[in-house]
Amino acid sequence: MTKENIFGDSVSSIADDTLTKRIELLGKIFAQLLNDHKDFSGYFQHMLNEMSSETKAVLFLKLSRWLSNQSKDFEKEIDSLYESGKLLNVFESVLANWNQDVMLSIAARKSRIRKVYATQLFPSLRSTSVPVSVIHQESHHANHADMVYVCGMASASNAKKIFEFGTYRGQTTCGLAAVCQDAQVYSLNLPPEADPRYAPYIGMYIKDSPDRDRINQIFSDSRTFDTQPYRQLMDYIFIDADHSYEGVKNDTEKALQLLKPGGVIVWHDYAAKSPGVLDYIAEFSQQRPLFHLRKTCLAVYIDGVDPETLEIDSMDDSLEDHEYGD
Repeated sequence: MTKENIFGDSVSSIADDTLTKRIELLGKIFAQLLNDHKDFSGYFQHMLNEMSSETKAVLFLKLSRWLSNQSKDFEKEIDSLYESGKLLNVFESVLANWNQDVMLSIAARKSRIRKVYATQLFPSLRSTSVPVSVIHQESHHANHADMVYVCGMASASNAKKIFEFGTYRGQTTCGLAAVCQDAQVYSLNLPPEADPRYAPYIGMYIKDSPDRDRINQIFSDSRTFDTQPYRQLMDYIFIDADHSYEGVKNDTEKALQLLKPGGVIVWHDYAAKSPGVLDYIAEFSQQRPLFHLRKTCLAVYIDGVDPETLEIDSMDDSLEDHEYGD
């Protein structure tokens, strides 16, 4: 396998000898990886086929930029890792991550959704305090820190009434109450008897929370939940319950009934692992454009704000931005 048929003509035309050597080393890694894992060949090709030519070009340019910024000893370092076999394990993870990115890219092409960093959308997050306890550190998901943003954005929105679809242990529920000291928090979940597997864990954090008097647990199937007593009262709504297409569609429709003018809706698990969420968000965004917070699995709707025309401040300069680009 040559570097040309891995990276395409744009990269093979680069004249720099050092960069060429680095690309050849990566070519060796991919060749070995595909030789050891025959199933990766079709898998990797499928990912490339799904990606637009523009997306592929951006990916290759980012890779070239990163390679050109590495140390002079990079060849020795990567060659040593390659010989030890450790680098193949890294690239297996990289391919899996790329697959996630491709699925998000495909969903984004069907959506009206704008990528921003959380602090670009809510500048006051830079000075917002959120307790470490909101991080789901024992979660097996890579996005366990997303709840820092979920709670922080509620505070940045100055939310006084907050509604949550999906209580589970009540960890995020308590976090929302902790960072919004003047807020009433309402959290909806199936009754424990309706789901014995989750029953022992539902709301377990709430009973010991110092803010429990401002937390209102509602036990109901969201499909039959009557929104009438809460209509247009909620400043901030977090949806993290049934991740099927039908489930997130139902919860979103109910959320829109609850939302106060100018309010905020946040969806969790806007990610490849939740195709139902991806599909519904793509559909929903055609009528109501959304934001996707970069480096998170969060999608955001702000009533009265047009993501396509909103002026966003640029992020602070960084080495990572120079090496990897946007």
